[in-house]
Amino acid sequence: MLKKALVLALAGFTASSLAVEGTGRFDIVTSFTPLIYKDSPVKKSGYYMGTHLYYTHGKEHVTEFSADYLTIKYRNTNFKLRQYDFTLSYTNYSLSNYKLRGGLHYIINNDDATDNAVTVFGELLYYVPLSWNAGLEAYVTYYPDHPYNSGFGTDKGIYVYQLNPKVGAYVKENMGTGSLYLELKPYFIRVSRDVGWDKNHFSVEFTATYSYQKWVLSGFGYIGTQLFPVRYGGFVVYNFAEKRTSGYGLSAKYIFHPKASVSLTLFQDNFKYPGEDKTSSLTTTLLSLGYTF
Repeated sequence: MLKKALVLALAGFTASSLAVEGTGRFDIVTSFTPLIYKDSPVKKSGYYMGTHLYYTHGKEHVTEFSADYLTIKYRNTNFKLRQYDFTLSYTNYSLSNYKLRGGLHYIINNDDATDNAVTVFGELLYYVPLSWNAGLEAYVTYYPDHPYNSGFGTDKGIYVYQLNPKVGAYVKENMGTGSLYLELKPYFIRVSRDVGWDKNHFSVEFTATYSYQKWVLSGFGYIGTQLFPVRYGGFVVYNFAEKRTSGYGLSAKYIFHPKASVSLTLFQDNFKYPGEDKTSSLTTTLLSLGYTF
């Protein structure tokens, strides 16, 4: 099944790329981070690694594909999660001042509750270059085997619906002093069934990004509650019934060559397990290397 999913995803990536005639730009980013858990009664440690591919034709078409691997060791058990994530997306800028994007995220793992989870997503954004933008992201995730309390016992199959309206603006744009970009993004999440938490969740995320010469620096965070959230444009799906309550991080990217860059992202996510009052945390230190062919 893993080989089939990977072949289909790669075929889709190739077909989308070749659908636009002519030459284009090809970028690859590889990333790695350990997973550092604190005060977690369930999870002990783990790591993540992944590869993200971009194919850009002109200024109007972008196709993206990512293949990721995640493993987590659990406490007081021999179970070890092994998970593969595949994401395919296409973005179109052919309409003046509009961005249209859609895609698919697929999960394969050895966890009966979240194996074969599928996320479909779309985005509509209106933007004025180097000035402001406003748009909406929408995600629907289906977990075919996730158990839930039906009121008459335990049944399987849940949907998670997520909407992210967002607005962004450039506060300053000057070639001498760099530029500052601010973005505000609320999260509206609804889970179709009772999985131990409330069905409705709301949070707000804020990002500030400063660009100057070869550096790109970002600070970001969110507060509120999230359950099964989808983040980073559909490339990350949190497929466990942990109620996330807050998170914050910093990122630094350095472009050391016209075709190469390196970045480091530090992020802490705070969450609770079903039936637990104590807050646990996950810290990631994501190192990424990018290259343009």
